[in-house]
Amino acid sequence: FGATDSDGNPSPDPAAGPRSFVYDEEYVWNYEVYLRAGLLEDRLFVDANLFYSDWEDQQRVEQISFAGGFTETVISNTPESRSYGAEIGLSYHPIAELDLTAGLGFLDTEIEESGDPTLEGNEFARAPNLTATLGTVYRPAADWSVGADARYTGSYYSTDANSPTGEVDDFVIVNAQVAWSGVEHLRVSAEVTNLFDSDAERRLFAFPATSPPTLANVVEPRTFWLSVEGSF
Repeated sequence: FGATDSDGNPSPDPAAGPRSFVYDEEYVWNYEVYLRAGLLEDRLFVDANLFYSDWEDQQRVEQISFAGGFTETVISNTPESRSYGAEIGLSYHPIAELDLTAGLGFLDTEIEESGDPTLEGNEFARAPNLTATLGTVYRPAADWSVGADARYTGSYYSTDANSPTGEVDDFVIVNAQVAWSGVEHLRVSAEVTNLFDSDAERRLFAFPATSPPTLANVVEPRTFWLSVEGSF
């Protein structure tokens, strides 16, 4: 998949025009063990998973640098790679008016064999080892609900090269919501995402790839939402 220049030839430099690149299909064996359980008279629900994925010719994104500071993003196949981890989610309802939720995820990844030997043994790009969530919804009256949730994302690398200068720090994003449904068939809700207006980085970019990063993709800024829903 890709493109060629006006003469139909692959270009060695993005400054001279697009170039062709080709990637093959990928294969993966997924193994999973899971648990679903209701406890404490169904006031506590548990959802847990253990998984292992064995990849062959995994399609992965690469950032390639050229002379003059140009870069190109392509898809290429990694001969052998694997990932495994665990996830657990809890939902607890101590009283009818209150819902509490929590989640925890662990992930371990490795490029076992690559066309670029320097990548072998590295972690996947943008694959945090640890994630966690907390949330609550409270209904003080029949027509009202208020809630908040937080998500933690552990540190990870921006690229498969696992450059220390391209490592993204861990961060937390908090959201809050309130809703009213006092009129039949009508629901009005307001939400604030990224309540504390975090400017956490999600990915770092270097031009060329071997240089310290000069650009960053950051989380969306604090945003206010208002919605009105009707049902018939």
